[in-house]
Amino acid sequence: MTHATHESPDSDERRFSMRRALFLIIVLLLATTIGCNEGNGTAAGKERFIPAPTQSYDGTPPPFKGKGEVERFAYELAKAECEAMFACLPGANASYGLSGFQAASIGDCMRSHLDRQSPARLAAAVSQSRSVFDSSAATQCLSDIKATSCSSISTVELDPFSYLGSCSHALAGKAAQGDRCGGSWDCAKGLMCDTSLGPCQGQCQPMSSGQILCGQAPCGLDQFCDMRSQICKPLLGESERCLDSSQCADGRECASPGGSGPSVCASTTLVATGSRCDVLHLCAPGTVCGASATCIQVSGKGGSCAGGGTPQCAFGLYCAQGQCVPRRDNGACQSDDECKSGMCVNGSCRPVDTSCFAL
Repeated sequence: MTHATHESPDSDERRFSMRRALFLIIVLLLATTIGCNEGNGTAAGKERFIPAPTQSYDGTPPPFKGKGEVERFAYELAKAECEAMFACLPGANASYGLSGFQAASIGDCMRSHLDRQSPARLAAAVSQSRSVFDSSAATQCLSDIKATSCSSISTVELDPFSYLGSCSHALAGKAAQGDRCGGSWDCAKGLMCDTSLGPCQGQCQPMSSGQILCGQAPCGLDQFCDMRSQICKPLLGESERCLDSSQCADGRECASPGGSGPSVCASTTLVATGSRCDVLHLCAPGTVCGASATCIQVSGKGGSCAGGGTPQCAFGLYCAQGQCVPRRDNGACQSDDECKSGMCVNGSCRPVDTSCFAL
C-alpha cells in the first residue's frame, strides 16, 4: 500500500478536498432532516435525539499542556496514531478502532488517547524508574507509526509499545514476565501488559509470532492466529477465502459480496449519514449504523442511545439508562465506559493523570 508519508502535495490536496466534500454532504443531509422535522414537536414519551456537533475530520487538536520530553512524546504519539488511523479510512480495522470512542475527528481521537494513555502516566513510569526513556528511539517510534500498514494500525494504536520495536525502546520497561504493569511501557522487550483481569491489574506476558503457538498470546503485526494449527500466519489479501475479518489484510472484511457462496476478504466503502450500512459499507466517523441499517449521527449530551448503547453516543459520553451522559474523571463507577481514563478500579474512576502505582 502507499503510505501518507510517500504521497505528493497534490494527493494531500485531493484528500483534503474529498474530506471537505464529505463534510458538506453530511451537513446538507442533517439540514434536510432538521428542516423536515421543524414544527412537528416531540410527542410525549418519544425518544429525544440531540445531534453531536458536526466536525471536519481534522478537527482542532488539543494543545500540549504537559512538560518535559516524555510528556511531549506521549502527545506526539497520540497525534501520530490518530493521523494514521484516519489516513487508513475506510479500512474496516481503522473504523473499528475509531468507533471505540466515537471519534469524529483527529482532534477527538487525540483527546481520547490522551485520556486513556495520559502523558503524566507515562512520565510517572520513568520518574518511578519502571521504564527508561530513549529520545532517539522515540523519534523512530513516531516515524514507524506513520509507516504502519492499514492492516495493523488499529492494533498498533492500542499498544504501540508491544508491537513496534522502536516504541518498546522509546520507553523500555523493566518488569519481567508475570510482574505487575500499568501498561506495556512497564514491560521488558518481548512482553506486553495483559490487562484482561481489569485496569491496574495487568501482568507482563509474552507475545507469539511466526511458528510459535498463538492460542495463549497475540500474534505479531500483519498476522492472524490460525485456530486449527494454532500458528500465526500472514494476513489474507483481496478475494482470499476466510473465516472471519481478523484474517484479512488492509481493513478488508470477511464477507460474501454476492450474498451467497464462500466468504472472502473484500474491500470496504465509507458511507455518509443517511446511507445504507452493512459489513462492506461502513459508517463515517461520528456516525453509527442504526437499527434500520442506515448511518445516523451519534447522539450528543442528553440525546437518546436506547437500543444502541455507548457506541451511539458522541466522543466523551457514555450511555446510561438510554441517555448519553459525560464520562467522569473520578467518582463511583460500574464499568470502564463511565470513566475518562477508561479505568474503573474497585468501583471508582481512576483519574486520567493517576498512575496504577502509588506516586
